[in-house]
Amino acid sequence: VLPFVNMSPDPEDEYFSDGLTEELIGSLAKVRDLHVTARTSAFSFKGTKLDIRDIGQALSVRTVLEGSIRREQDHVRITAQLINVDDGYHMWSETYDHKLENILSLQENIAKAIVAALRIQLSPEVDQQLSTNTTINPRVYDLYLKGRYHWARINEVGFMQSIEAFQNAIALDPGYAPAHAGLATVYSFMGYFGIMPPRQSFPLSVIEAEKALALDPNSSEALIARGMASLVYSWDWDRAGTDLSRALELSPNDSLSHWAWSEYLAVVDPPAALDSALKALSLDPVSLPIMNSVAFKYLVRGMYAEAIGMDEEMIAMDPNFAAAYWNLGVIHMLHGRFDIAINKFSSAAERSGGMPPSVALLAYAYAKLGELEKAWSVLDQLNEMAKIRYISPFYFAISYMGLDDFDTSIKYLKKAHEERDFRLHWIGLYVSERIFEPLQSNSEYQEIISNLWN
Repeated sequence: VLPFVNMSPDPEDEYFSDGLTEELIGSLAKVRDLHVTARTSAFSFKGTKLDIRDIGQALSVRTVLEGSIRREQDHVRITAQLINVDDGYHMWSETYDHKLENILSLQENIAKAIVAALRIQLSPEVDQQLSTNTTINPRVYDLYLKGRYHWARINEVGFMQSIEAFQNAIALDPGYAPAHAGLATVYSFMGYFGIMPPRQSFPLSVIEAEKALALDPNSSEALIARGMASLVYSWDWDRAGTDLSRALELSPNDSLSHWAWSEYLAVVDPPAALDSALKALSLDPVSLPIMNSVAFKYLVRGMYAEAIGMDEEMIAMDPNFAAAYWNLGVIHMLHGRFDIAINKFSSAAERSGGMPPSVALLAYAYAKLGELEKAWSVLDQLNEMAKIRYISPFYFAISYMGLDDFDTSIKYLKKAHEERDFRLHWIGLYVSERIFEPLQSNSEYQEIISNLWN
């Protein structure tokens, strides 16, 4: 599903067309027999003039849905067409003109028409999931789509704007489940990326997820948010597995569902995590965050050639994608090439605006190379950053390991445990095992490990 072209008089309505397209992708992802490319990859072709055949090949799809959206006052007009990639033949096309308050029924009609054109039989459960007889306050839906639009930027500014939009939508209609689910997702990601302390972000995520599920028990997005909170904050593997497997059942072609499942497997069954991450990538083949998830799972399994190949592919797509440089730095660090690792971590820190994981490992690598003055200077930067934003204690623990200050490192590991910092999960991964190896015989460290999930 390519992003529908915004034909509205107001060019700022782009968020509306983008959001509506994303909602349509989400609806189609519930159909088990469809392979639906996720938003990130589909939207990477926005504004390009590539031939449909080239787009289809890049996304590994046989058909492409494209169209346009025009919103004016209280009406929306949508034109959509389904195109066969091989010959450019229009398999189906239709124009819809509805009042904005009936936009949910309009989405249902379009999704079911596409499924029918592809000659796919819907199961009763999926047919029910796609069906809706409700109307919605156009202002509420407008705010909801703004929240989706800003969330998709996957950065701190976008997250904060997304929270504001979702909260405003909920203030107007507390019974609109998708807004609660969207808010739960934003809080979850802010905790996952270390933008907000875990003890603040994940409880907020669970509150909103449970509000969404009370209104709509089949909200796969809310199940993912609650499942991830159980996984990385509550450390309740059974609850996490139940929620995340149900989300996958409800949205079998949703890349986020497969990504979340791969994160769950990375904790409970690490060897199986890679296959699930690769499935997510097949649904979102040019998504840099999904590619990075796969690259890291290659890395922790010691599949360095595959990890390097994926990292180099990401850098070719976006030379400023910091995570790829971080991965490469880790690989060189694990092989004792600290000079090259420093170069990669420096590149990652520069391109990410000083993201803590890059800064922490930069300090570690400098210390291991024997450049202690530079190591302390970088650690000072991390301390200064902590005065104005949340920094995981786990990153300080890594930095002090490089300096052989084991007592201080343990102090920060204890603090991470007190904060229920999910990065402690990483201790069981090959990378972190190597970093904390000098502590294996330390009684305090062993106590932390033995009480890790309590």
